[in-house]
Amino acid sequence: MKPSTKIIQGDWIWHANRDVTNKRHIWHNYKGKNRMVMLFGDTHAEFYQFLTTTQMNPIAGDMPDINWKWW
Repeated sequence: MKPSTKIIQGDWIWHANRDVTNKRHIWHNYKGKNRMVMLFGDTHAEFYQFLTTTQMNPIAGDMPDINWKWW
């Protein structure tokens, strides 16, 4: 169901304090902004920016919703 929003695998920034302008940290950098490469169920991959902690906290306990950005 809705494979275009189902995350199958993804990357994560373990050291989020790294400078995004440093060429050594280019893997998590897209135009100077932190992004993660995510693979979705329909086999497309994209640079993805997850919600901030402030944005995520209110919805953290919600049940998965296949009509949302990812589930």
